[in-house]
Amino acid sequence: MSETTTESPVPENYLSDDVQAVAEYRSVSGLAVLAAVLGVASLAAVATPSLVVLPLIGVIFSLFALYKIAHSDGQLVGRTAALTGLAMSLTVGAGVLVNGWVVRSILAREAAEWGLDWCQLVMDGELITAAELKNPPTARRPFDDSLAKFYAENENAVKALEEFKTNDVVELLSTAPEGSKVVPGDFKAGLRESSGRYLVLQEFKLVRPGGEPPVVFGLQLRRQTISDLSGGAWFVNEQAMSSE
Repeated sequence: MSETTTESPVPENYLSDDVQAVAEYRSVSGLAVLAAVLGVASLAAVATPSLVVLPLIGVIFSLFALYKIAHSDGQLVGRTAALTGLAMSLTVGAGVLVNGWVVRSILAREAAEWGLDWCQLVMDGELITAAELKNPPTARRPFDDSLAKFYAENENAVKALEEFKTNDVVELLSTAPEGSKVVPGDFKAGLRESSGRYLVLQEFKLVRPGGEPPVVFGLQLRRQTISDLSGGAWFVNEQAMSSE
């Protein structure tokens, strides 16, 4: 008894198996793969904010990859990779920007508070203490009776104190009339020098009781660590009159 074989109908316009496989092949978008890689690489911006450009580049490549895939007539795949890269780049980029805003706010508040305290020391005539606060915390001498003795007997300290007294800002504050006060002005700049170390330029204004225009000056302050919010790690790097 002979067996009959029923062949499946061949679709119209069907080519050979090999040719059909080639015809149905869809390539993976290289842009999508690159977008995913950039999304992962953008995590480096969390530790190094200066690399915030990586998430931006990742977003651009992700959007371009999605556009190319959508207009490829089904010839390109990789939409998931592109979306993953886009999500990671957006998340990291937003996180870096928010963190930068938070750090800037903390720096501005601390610099203003610490700078005001330093200015008050100068106005109160505590010039030795104010001069010592120009040194990094690890290099300061104890704030006790021995400090005045050191600045009176040590030749280099005596010279440094005399130079400090002749600074324009120090002279302005130490000779300010009674009733004068210092108020914080604009936060001019904040630069991250290394992990936990910041350089800040903060503006201040001396307001005198006679109704005269306020005198603007700036303090360049350094912060050794952002995790310590007590303000003890600040010190004055430079002080100068404003050109305004």
